[in-house]
Amino acid sequence: MFKRIILMLTAFVTLLGFSSCGGAPKKKGFSQFEITYYHGPQGSAVLNEEFWKAISECGFTTVPLEDNSLANNKKALEFMRKYGLTCFSLCDSRIKAAITLGTEGITKEEVEELVQKVIESYAEYDDIIKGWWLYDEPGSDKFEILSIVAEAFKKYDPEREVFIDLFPNYANSESQLIAKDYADYVNKYLEAVDPGYLCYDHYHFLKDSAPRKGFFSNFELIRSAALDKKIDYMSIILLTEHMGYANLTRNQIEWEVNMCLTYGAKRISYFTFYLIAAYMKEGWDNACMDYTGKKYPHYYDVQAINAQILPLGKELFNKTSEAVFHLESDPSALEEGSVAYTPYGKLGAVTGEGFVIGFFNDKSFMITNKKYEEGDVGKNTLVFNDVANGLEYFDTDSASWKEYTEKDANGNYIFEADGGKGILFRVK
Repeated sequence: MFKRIILMLTAFVTLLGFSSCGGAPKKKGFSQFEITYYHGPQGSAVLNEEFWKAISECGFTTVPLEDNSLANNKKALEFMRKYGLTCFSLCDSRIKAAITLGTEGITKEEVEELVQKVIESYAEYDDIIKGWWLYDEPGSDKFEILSIVAEAFKKYDPEREVFIDLFPNYANSESQLIAKDYADYVNKYLEAVDPGYLCYDHYHFLKDSAPRKGFFSNFELIRSAALDKKIDYMSIILLTEHMGYANLTRNQIEWEVNMCLTYGAKRISYFTFYLIAAYMKEGWDNACMDYTGKKYPHYYDVQAINAQILPLGKELFNKTSEAVFHLESDPSALEEGSVAYTPYGKLGAVTGEGFVIGFFNDKSFMITNKKYEEGDVGKNTLVFNDVANGLEYFDTDSASWKEYTEKDANGNYIFEADGGKGILFRVK
């Protein structure tokens, strides 16, 4: 009863527009940069401590708990505490069932009562649980019930997130989005649910054909919507070979991650960390681990990439994405929403082709190579024509800014990038 009174008082304070910890309005979004995945150990696997040790050693900082019993969730949370992890989205079967019932099967009052019970069930893990799992890829027909559930969590547990992952822009408008088009889908979601942050998935690399178009258009729309609502966003990127999706190289994974950061995403998520037996029978391959505990090559790729992007993500976390440009010789080839580069800010004029340049409100900018191939075919060069008084870069090994010294024969600063590589710069 005491816990419920505290929750109700916290909710009342939040409704007045203040956090329970002081007088400042609560920030919408994340509290820090995080690295996570979608689809991890489930069922009895969460009772195996070796999985949680491996997850932590791979460089993940916060993870979901999906489709487990209450008892198994609690045991998993104990392991998370031991290995320095948090749970950014906990899936409780009671909430999942309520959402399945929809507005025709459960009332708002019943949802609120259920949400309070779920929160109380995990009270001893307040330090580990950072959010609640609600739904993966809802059509707009689910927005009403999701709004009711999300509002109940905001009311009784306002300091935590609710996780809803939106469809990508290649989803079918009629059967999946249930909207006029993708922009209409995202707008309906924001109007109905008013989330603390945006999340979507987009899988770019295909097995037997060229990469799927629309990767950058999806970024442009989500980034714009997040900036308009003054909320953070996260992106779920492809990792695992499955169905028609490719077995990615390390360069391709780095390409995805660096594009996320260049576009201002505040959390990175990989799909998928873990393979169940049924997926393996269907030909899924090269996740980080499988249900037997086997580590795949992608485990070590992701481990190395995470070690680099964690300090970079932390450096970028409190910066606001100001502008994103594509450096291309043929602007007509850009995807919808993308903007061709023209001299901007302290960077000024540059020479090159095939780069994405993201500017932040502190005048730093991240440059990522649009080529993702391994070896010489993926190499690319950008020349800084207007930077004469010095250039610095963020060194991810030391997590500090350092003098940048790479120049061409003419004395111009240059960025010679391997496939998928990105660097955060600032002009002195």
